[in-house]
Amino acid sequence: MEQVGPEGLTRQPDTEERLPLCVDLDGTLTAADTLWESVASLPVGRAGAWLDIGAALTRGRAAFKEAVSRHAALDVQALPWNEELLDCLRAEKARGRRIILVTAAHRSIAEAVQRHLDLFDEVLASGDGRNLKGEAKAALLRARFGERGFVYAGDSSADLVVWAAAAGAVPVGVSGSVRRRIGAPVEREFAARGGRWAALAGALRVHQWLKNALVAVPLVTAFDLRSPGTALKVLLAAVALSLVASAQYLVNDVLDRQADRRHPKKRGRAVASGRLSIPLALAAAGVLLATGVAGGAWTGGAGLALLLGGYFGLSLLYSGWVKTMPLADVFLLAGLYVYRLVVGGEVSGHTVSVWLLNFSFFCFLSLAFLKRYVELTAHEGPPEVALARRGYVTGDAAMLGAMGVGSHFVAAVVLALYVHSETAGAIYQRPQFLWGLVPAYLFLQCRLWLWASRGWIEEDPVRFVLRDRAGWMLLGAGVLVYLLAVAPAGR
Repeated sequence: MEQVGPEGLTRQPDTEERLPLCVDLDGTLTAADTLWESVASLPVGRAGAWLDIGAALTRGRAAFKEAVSRHAALDVQALPWNEELLDCLRAEKARGRRIILVTAAHRSIAEAVQRHLDLFDEVLASGDGRNLKGEAKAALLRARFGERGFVYAGDSSADLVVWAAAAGAVPVGVSGSVRRRIGAPVEREFAARGGRWAALAGALRVHQWLKNALVAVPLVTAFDLRSPGTALKVLLAAVALSLVASAQYLVNDVLDRQADRRHPKKRGRAVASGRLSIPLALAAAGVLLATGVAGGAWTGGAGLALLLGGYFGLSLLYSGWVKTMPLADVFLLAGLYVYRLVVGGEVSGHTVSVWLLNFSFFCFLSLAFLKRYVELTAHEGPPEVALARRGYVTGDAAMLGAMGVGSHFVAAVVLALYVHSETAGAIYQRPQFLWGLVPAYLFLQCRLWLWASRGWIEEDPVRFVLRDRAGWMLLGAGVLVYLLAVAPAGR
């Protein structure tokens, strides 16, 4: 009869509980794939390293792993560990059971894991031309411990041949089909952490697509709302831009995964947590980018397709490099918001006015400063501590706040001057009603900055506005003011 220990591990009687417990690494002990983590950590600019790795790939997977290990240093401390499994392994080791790491990862990674966790009695890994996976792993364990002489913890169909040679199995997050084919008694099972497709859907950040409604602003400010054909083109352009933006979010999550793992909230992102693999994230990004650019070409021709490609290129530049440069990051971030207006002007045929460019730039510059301010004030530590993948230290928060509030008031001044300009008088029937936009905008932005200074905004400011009842009320007031301004005089 089986016995259940105090930590919940189902223990076999007599000799089986003393059999060594062999544990896989990728997908089992950590949700990440350490090979892809290593490849993704290699700087893009190291052309020689990439050529060496590419050449090694033609010689087989073992040679590929050797080449990657020569050029890429993986920070194993930042990996998303399966803490439930680790607790179980530590409890078994405390009882005197031998715990052995058996992984297809290169031995340099396996040894780094052992130094970090200080848990394993022995480490068996790929190296010297051998890729320790599947049948190769099963053969090694048979030779090392004998048939049915070990218990094995794994996570995928590649481990079925290992379980067939084992005395017991510890499946970790396996699918139902794999679970039914395990050819060994199950000591304990660890549940999956969530489906990869659900993780991919979350990583697309569909809630951020609302930002792309900015492409309709040139159409609205030009008071060209009676052309359903143009409105449809603008809508399709917004959808295409949303697909491109989601592609960039996926690439950004791959680049930022290690920094995200050190963040109290961002560590739950799909790539950082390991729920979404790096290959799937990059493949999905490629599909989304191609679909978005093709949709843009179909909607607005080569001009719109080039603009969408340019947006992705600038976003990639921001994620890969400019994000780490103080001040340059917020200016480019604000510029990406203004870029959406340029896309809207291209597809609608209405050139974005200098007034709109000036107001929108200072408005979005204020929001970009607010985003950084929230990140810095939420970060605990002394003023000189630098944020990961950022060019700021926590002591910069006060200065960024001053810059952000200043940008906000400059935008309000531009809006007030526009209301009084001849341009507004020529477009709107009753431009005096536009004055209502000035206090509404000021109130909303001042409220955001006041709430941020009190620590009440713990997320992206745009997401906060979308959940804020007062923000929606002010938006409704702005729409009403606009309708009054465009309504023919005398009605």
